[in-house]
Amino acid sequence: MVPKTQSAPVIADEAILQASLEDPSQFSALVEKYQRPFFRLAYGVVRQREEAEDIVQEAFCDIYRNANQFQKQEGASF
Repeated sequence: MVPKTQSAPVIADEAILQASLEDPSQFSALVEKYQRPFFRLAYGVVRQREEAEDIVQEAFCDIYRNANQFQKQEGASF
């Protein structure tokens, strides 16, 4: 029998965002999680790598700058 490994507890994105207000290094968890999907979406629209990268960077900056105004919406995920 193979022993089960315990995985790290899943922390909600909203909790990470709030924690980043006290400890900005926590925000990197959100960047790591969402950087690729944001890039794919931006690149799909603009079809230019550098422009898509700039759009993603601006999006993360806006998310962080406005983190204290975040309110979870019913039926929507982070």
